[in-house]
Amino acid sequence: MIKLIKPSIEDYWYQEKLESDPKTMSYNAGWDVSYYGYHYDTGCIDFPKERWKETLERREKDNIYFFYIYDSDIDSYVGYCHYNNRDRCDIGILIEYKYKGKGYGKKGLILLCKEAFNNGIDKLYDSIEYSRENAIKLFKSIGFKEEKEEIYKRFGKEEKGALLSLEKEDFINNQLDNIKTPEDILSFMDNIRYGYVDSNKEIHYNTLKGFRKEYKTLSIKDILKYKVGTCIEQVYLMKYLLDKLNIKNKMYCTRIYEPDSFNDLDAEEHMHCFILYYMNNKVYHIEHPNPDKIGIYEYDSEEEALKRINDYYVNMSKGVSRPVTEFFEVKEGLSFKEFNNYINSLDRMNKEELESLIKELDIPKEEFYVLSSGNLVLRGLFKDAGDLDICVSEKGLELLKKKFNLRKKGNDFYQVNDKVECIVKDLSKRKYDDLGDYNGQSLEEYYDYLKTSKREKDKIRLEIVEKELNK
Repeated sequence: MIKLIKPSIEDYWYQEKLESDPKTMSYNAGWDVSYYGYHYDTGCIDFPKERWKETLERREKDNIYFFYIYDSDIDSYVGYCHYNNRDRCDIGILIEYKYKGKGYGKKGLILLCKEAFNNGIDKLYDSIEYSRENAIKLFKSIGFKEEKEEIYKRFGKEEKGALLSLEKEDFINNQLDNIKTPEDILSFMDNIRYGYVDSNKEIHYNTLKGFRKEYKTLSIKDILKYKVGTCIEQVYLMKYLLDKLNIKNKMYCTRIYEPDSFNDLDAEEHMHCFILYYMNNKVYHIEHPNPDKIGIYEYDSEEEALKRINDYYVNMSKGVSRPVTEFFEVKEGLSFKEFNNYINSLDRMNKEELESLIKELDIPKEEFYVLSSGNLVLRGLFKDAGDLDICVSEKGLELLKKKFNLRKKGNDFYQVNDKVECIVKDLSKRKYDDLGDYNGQSLEEYYDYLKTSKREKDKIRLEIVEKELNK
């Protein structure tokens, strides 16, 4: 993998090595300049250790951004590059002679442009002699255009060249047009910064502050326009690009379950979307929004991929269970709550699935009863439910604790796993009905609750329960 590294002063030995190599510096020979250490005949530049500190300080003062180009596959620097953040933002790139012709120039130049554009620069420049045909071809291959012809003096003779420039939009469009592989997609995603656009079209970079209150999902067009996205947008964009390559893919969401009614706008968000693609009888996870996991990961099966990815986020959630749900679209303009509810809608359970979940709990019938919409589904009055809410006795709670890693959410209120929540009550004082292998909340008690609820979905349930009670 190729990446840019900002060198420490101790690593300036590599710049000294490059600039003392006549083969690497031959392009730089013959200029009529008078700066320190320049060798007219070879193009080499003296860079002794006593000048390293001065150079580092000058770069920091003058807004010159200097990087080494590093290849992790061979654990070696292969060149350097730089840009300045002034009125005219000039760039430069130098590849060590023995590494030329191996593609490092283009990869390093693309990374440099991304770095500059992500730092708020809108246009980049470089001047190149026409005699350096390969260099001009390289720059034009990523979107640079000739602005004007220039005349230089080299070895005492006039030499013509061009001032080349690249605008941010042209760079991104060029990259889009040249995506041919999943690796190209991952490289392109570096143009998309992590963050979100709020309902007022203001951009929030590298933060989720105010996310639950202000976030709105973006269209593909707007993701590319604003060049920003949470994991939701970034996964949606990667799907769009994989689809263009006709590569099979699936979008998934792993999260700490939140019911549709969850409405704490200041709560921390616990959701991550990711995408898998399928090639050559293998499964691949392409990750970009999580900065600690950027890359492409290979798995032997979809099952293995989903388990290992989800285990990573369960571990980050300190062992709290997380459902994994495949989703199929990202509608524009959704709030986080609306997107979460969409994910919930894909993960609903019918009567048979609820009964299977009850069996997994493995607690005696007399120690619990089923609440809410799950109760209606089990009575055959409702089609499905997003989760299973139960009321348990103290004994029932202790049995659940032995089998599950419960998370306390409030007074006597627990999350059992990603599908089950429970509340602890003295069952001798509660009303419930015998439904066979399990007990269900009495319809009268549920009806009294529904009459006080202001939730839109409870209005529908109220009509169903009222109709059943009037039979």
